[in-house]
Amino acid sequence: MGERALTVRDRIIVHLAGYSRHAEDFECPAEMCQSGISTAMGKSRAHVTLELNRMRDIGLVTERVAHVKGARSKRKTYTLTPQGMTRSSEVNRFLDSMNINIIEPDGTRNIRGDEAVELLRNTMSIPRVMAVDRVLACDGTLEVARKKHEIAKSEVKHIPQKPDFFVPRPEIKKLVSMLDAEKPNTIILLGIPGIGKTTTLAELARSLNPGTNVMYRRIYPYDSQHSVLSSLGEFLNDIGHPSLQKSLANTVEIDLPELGTHIANCLCKSRMALIFDEYDLAPASLDPFFALLVQLVNGSGSSLLIATSRKPEFYTLKDLELEKSIREIKLGPLDKAHSAELFDHFQNNAQYNSEMVSGHPLALKLLAGGTSLSSLAGFVEDEILDKDSELARACRFASVLRKPFNADDIELLGLSSAGSIRRSLAFEQQADGRYTLHPAIGSILNGTMNSRIQQGIHGDAANFYTGLNEDWQEILHHLVRAEKIMLARDLVLGKGEELLVTQNIDELGGLLKIILDSDTDSVKIMEMTARAFDQAGKWDKAMDLAKSVIDNFPETEEAAKAQILLANILAKTGQLADAHDALELFPVTQNKKLQAEVYYARASILRKLGRNSDALNASEKAISLALKGGDKILHARCLMESAMLMPSKTKHEDALERLDTAMKVFVKAASIPDRIRCGINTGIILSSSGNDELAADYFEKAIGFAADAGMNRMRAHGLVNLTDLLNRREEYEKSAMLADEAGEIFSGLGEPMMSVAAMLNHGTALAGLGKDDEAAKVMEDAVSLLKENNLLESRASWLDECAKIIRKMGKHEKVLKALKVA
Repeated sequence: MGERALTVRDRIIVHLAGYSRHAEDFECPAEMCQSGISTAMGKSRAHVTLELNRMRDIGLVTERVAHVKGARSKRKTYTLTPQGMTRSSEVNRFLDSMNINIIEPDGTRNIRGDEAVELLRNTMSIPRVMAVDRVLACDGTLEVARKKHEIAKSEVKHIPQKPDFFVPRPEIKKLVSMLDAEKPNTIILLGIPGIGKTTTLAELARSLNPGTNVMYRRIYPYDSQHSVLSSLGEFLNDIGHPSLQKSLANTVEIDLPELGTHIANCLCKSRMALIFDEYDLAPASLDPFFALLVQLVNGSGSSLLIATSRKPEFYTLKDLELEKSIREIKLGPLDKAHSAELFDHFQNNAQYNSEMVSGHPLALKLLAGGTSLSSLAGFVEDEILDKDSELARACRFASVLRKPFNADDIELLGLSSAGSIRRSLAFEQQADGRYTLHPAIGSILNGTMNSRIQQGIHGDAANFYTGLNEDWQEILHHLVRAEKIMLARDLVLGKGEELLVTQNIDELGGLLKIILDSDTDSVKIMEMTARAFDQAGKWDKAMDLAKSVIDNFPETEEAAKAQILLANILAKTGQLADAHDALELFPVTQNKKLQAEVYYARASILRKLGRNSDALNASEKAISLALKGGDKILHARCLMESAMLMPSKTKHEDALERLDTAMKVFVKAASIPDRIRCGINTGIILSSSGNDELAADYFEKAIGFAADAGMNRMRAHGLVNLTDLLNRREEYEKSAMLADEAGEIFSGLGEPMMSVAAMLNHGTALAGLGKDDEAAKVMEDAVSLLKENNLLESRASWLDECAKIIRKMGKHEKVLKALKVA
């Protein structure tokens, strides 16, 4: 560098020094590529390109291909090496040594060269390299046409630029409050690359109390103790504490304990927040310095904040759990609302859905800018997984799993990633010690795999669960998605009954339908699929399949089961007479289990028809036949049905005993629907015997259990019985809300009889609240629904029961008239 002029090389160095913080970014500013550099310098691109090649060859810059903001494809970008940064420091020191006279309309003042550069950048809006060039060529005097206020020293050193669009994060308030407190003095901000750590730090630095001096420093792979200490010394000097910087200038070798005394002295004199970003890039040689810094800030009133994508090793669990001088805060993805807001702000290409990246800010920005899905996958593997191929394999595998897994189990697939899974923030540890893949990583990897690769990984997942000898539902799920239909069919035929009893029925029906479509001759799969759709409340599909089995395979056991299923569905949809007729068509069989199922179905239908005596006889036959047939679950169901038919109060204890026996069988068999049904029935018996408190408890437990299992129909059954009890206890407000909810569920499922039950309870509650007009309308609709389905005669007792409760309330003529009762 000449005394008063910058060479082309020096210009490039000055320009690139302002972009060193983007050295490792996935998406770089346009000013870091050849065209951006030439524009900022005012030189031809050809001239700049030739000089960049020379600088690369002698080690002043590094060249890499990266995504560039606003560009459709990757481009060459340039970053200064440590040697280049040293050259940049020489320019800065020369500027600091200069004294420049600034001539302004209201007078003349003298400032340093670096301050003159910033003054020109602010008043003329020119790139830094042009401002440096003008200062060096000014012969010590600069005339500024427009008066600008003198640039005050910022309390924040090298703060990262605030983004054009910032989405508020709840973590910022939490971080501010923690940094304002005396403890913890050190906070580790954890988060995968691109999740928004640097953006959060930039906002945090602006959110701290005005009296707090803030230093922001990004860590680089080539950093040393000396380079980081120099930055800290420069910051402390700027805020009036020059001792560390002076000591470094007079020190040949780093003596951490001695330098630590200077730092400790400064920390006690001023309140400050030291922020270090990208610590995961730090070499191991920095660990002693940061371990010392943690000790120094402890109790000093100042704070240390370190952001990283990997857990540092300069502290232990003792610091976290015992001394509590360090707190780890994990930065999570954006919620759906903020994701959509960010996506809409940046979106130029609406080809993809923002949910694909599960709230990952940088991926959202890239996706909105038109970045291809394959490039997003490359971003995950290169930037987030740090090109660790073994970890990437584990992530691709975990991206198809729906349940947490043990890290050691991954080794069953030949992956030796257990240690990496525990250390990497790509995986999130659950309360039970198992792991799940970070949702953003899983969404991106899964969404960018082609169908062939996905099928292979689903096949690996099926083998994984098979090797663990558990999760039959998961094995079936992955076999279907791996398109191994024959293996899936064999699994269903072997484990189908267990799956129907214990697993997610709605999804199981969908999986069985896939197998059925691929294997249309399997009558067993057809009948089993019909039962799955029945349990999931998809009765149209269930009835179509049942009729198909009856018509096409009339002499089979599956046809007999389908006949029973058809009768039960007709009963559920209010067609009780048709249901009874359907059972009369049941073929003669010697199979005790099928005979028991027929009598069990008859008992249920006869009870709904009000023929309790005939129903009780049928249930007793069902109990006997189920016992002879050796089906414990069916026997328990028959016991439960008979308990509901014991009419007199003297038999309440017998009924409860049978229900208790049945419940034990259902619990042992893990039959979730039967457990819910048995709980509801126990509540009904308790209520009829006057034990309302215990009955309400049973209803509420059954409703909660059904909600957790995702069984809306069962939940609605529980709500109807609970609201009936609430009306008798005059708890009308709660009853009205719950009965309305039950009515909506049954209306959506197409169950007219249960819809009427919910509507009657809802109308009764509204009458109790004094809303007679609303109550009368609901009651009229309920009676009309009974008439439409020919249920008015069989359900006359329901109307009478409602009338009794309403009469106790006082005068409600409109409601009673709507019920069509005297």
